[in-house]
Amino acid sequence: MRFLPALSTFFTLLIAHQAFAQVTFRLSNSSKDSSCNPGTQISCTQAEINAQTCKGNFNHNCARVLSNTPKKCTLNLYTKADRQGEPSRKIPTEAQSSAVAAATGTAWKSYKVLCP
Repeated sequence: MRFLPALSTFFTLLIAHQAFAQVTFRLSNSSKDSSCNPGTQISCTQAEINAQTCKGNFNHNCARVLSNTPKKCTLNLYTKADRQGEPSRKIPTEAQSSAVAAATGTAWKSYKVLCP
């Protein structure tokens, strides 16, 4: 039966893809530099995204998506710690390599990555 080895290979590849899928972004206070350098790079694995644990607090005003596998995720940025209230900015991960700066004098205090 050739079907079983093919099915086994498919599930192995599917599990490997989920293990390596991630969203990576950089946060910094350097809104003058379009790459948000120097900054803090954050990577969220697919498992963290699925468990909705890809979140945290920080104090930055520049964000840049560096990688976006899987696509169609959103980096939500909040002006309050612990993701209180509505996000002030939602950056689709398709916006890879586009830096987004907060308004002058404003800094984001927390983030969360969400995927459908």
